[in-house]
Amino acid sequence: MPGSTRSYEMARRLVMMGHQVEIITSTRNLKIPELVSFDSGIKINWIKSNYSNKMSFYRRIFSFIHFAILAFWKAKKINGDLIFASSTPLTVSIPGIFAARLKGIPFYFEVRDLWPSVPIAMGYLKNPLLRFLARKLEKFSYTNSKGIIALSKGMKDGIAMTGYPLEKIILIPNGADLDLFECDKYDKNSMRLKYGFNQNDIIILYPGTFGTVNNLEYLVDLAKKFINHNNLKFVLVGEGVEKELIVNKAKSLNLLNNNMFFLDTVPKKDMPNLFSMSDIVISTILPIKELEANSANKYFDALASGTCVVINHGGWQEDELTEFNCGFRLPRNVEEAYLKLLPYLENRLMLAQMGRNARLLGEKKYSRDNLAKKMAHLFEN
Repeated sequence: MPGSTRSYEMARRLVMMGHQVEIITSTRNLKIPELVSFDSGIKINWIKSNYSNKMSFYRRIFSFIHFAILAFWKAKKINGDLIFASSTPLTVSIPGIFAARLKGIPFYFEVRDLWPSVPIAMGYLKNPLLRFLARKLEKFSYTNSKGIIALSKGMKDGIAMTGYPLEKIILIPNGADLDLFECDKYDKNSMRLKYGFNQNDIIILYPGTFGTVNNLEYLVDLAKKFINHNNLKFVLVGEGVEKELIVNKAKSLNLLNNNMFFLDTVPKKDMPNLFSMSDIVISTILPIKELEANSANKYFDALASGTCVVINHGGWQEDELTEFNCGFRLPRNVEEAYLKLLPYLENRLMLAQMGRNARLLGEKKYSRDNLAKKMAHLFEN
């Protein structure tokens, strides 16, 4: 279940606290050896439902509905005290709600993205009927939830704007895996040598999806501005529908394997190697207000690894980076972004201090263990 780090890590900790957890999830491909498996004490029920972020928007919608139908039939056969569904997509609420009704148990819903506000803002849902139905599904999902977990303050505010009671919205943000990303475990220079970089390079890491929403053309344009800075390297790790486009653009500008480098997705356990060799972790999105409530894993992984965080948008992350002095926001205009970034690249001590501040922020607010305890307390009560 790629991309499901939060669900797995929370479930694993709930099991360690003495709870029994069963997960229903899809394989994202049709080749699995068995339909039920166990991991860290979690029983995982696999559903054959193909999905890829390379699919078209409407093909993904079909995949979501297909999964919802199969998940309901699976959920109604499982005994439990409550049902918890985590979105996106919003359609995951459907099997959860109907299975909870059938069993007479509570249903809790977790909002990891504001749907349908985001696809509407991005122009994916232009049809008035589809917008109407999406809003109805949003209302249905919220009103049938005993409580809603939001991953950021912006998401909490967005949920409250629908009329759902504010006191029933619980903020449990994404977590920082402090033990996994502990800096002292990794040799920075040996990791750099492994990937062909030297100790004098300044490395800016983008670890994540190559999707439309991520606006990675912005990074290519920014790298173009730094083409004559031989010690600055942009390293992009991941997959997605726009990866070929981004790689080709970098190639056409003579940036590929010059100051821009592309790696395939690596397992979560290997990601600390890449974070440990980096000076900056960057997160980019399109200039759409609704996207600023995002709670991307890369932000929290950067905090856990003690790495300076750079973003190209406003919202709660900008406020936090400013308050704790652990990163900064770049302007949308690439020329202005170049001028703002340049002084930081000439002051490694400043970047290192911001990295230390990032780790302190992660320890103070985003310990995955503490957040799991908060979720357990909610469910137990």
